[in-house]
Amino acid sequence: MIRSTFVHVGKAAGTSVQGFLHDIGVTYNTETERNCSEDKQVCQVHARPVTPADLAHDVPVFITMRDPISRSVSAFNWLNPRACAAFAETNCRRGGKMSSRLYECFDDIDSFARALDSETQCGDAARVSLHHGASHLSMGFAFYLANVVGSLTRERHAGSRLVRRYELVHTDNLAEDMRRVAAW
Repeated sequence: MIRSTFVHVGKAAGTSVQGFLHDIGVTYNTETERNCSEDKQVCQVHARPVTPADLAHDVPVFITMRDPISRSVSAFNWLNPRACAAFAETNCRRGGKMSSRLYECFDDIDSFARALDSETQCGDAARVSLHHGASHLSMGFAFYLANVVGSLTRERHAGSRLVRRYELVHTDNLAEDMRRVAAW
């Protein structure tokens, strides 16, 4: 039976959360399983927007959070094809064609950031990558929650007490925040 929904925002400690859930024996769907089955305790949503159907179980939702600049730097570095070589990863093809174009222009996040207001092809590639097309780089908080933020922020009553439907799990307080989520 699904007890909660986990919004796994990319490059915001989602893999650490998965490890925590695994360690305490909580079952969840993998990132490649798009739908949640009733035999899982946690329904994980990753690399796609959350839909109203994902929230249909009317269970608490926990969402990983990270400073947006830190998350973008991490996503840029994670997508970088040079990172695959540095970590000796095999079959590493993150990000596709957009990613290839991006890293033909930029060796590091600093050059990427400086090009954001440049009227060049590389500047265009940088801007496009932040809004669509470059995997986790363009998938921030708004990407995941834009379609459901209204239903998440509505408070509901459980008996005589007011219950918030969501919990934010911050990378800076991961252990503490996950203990609070586990108490659900």
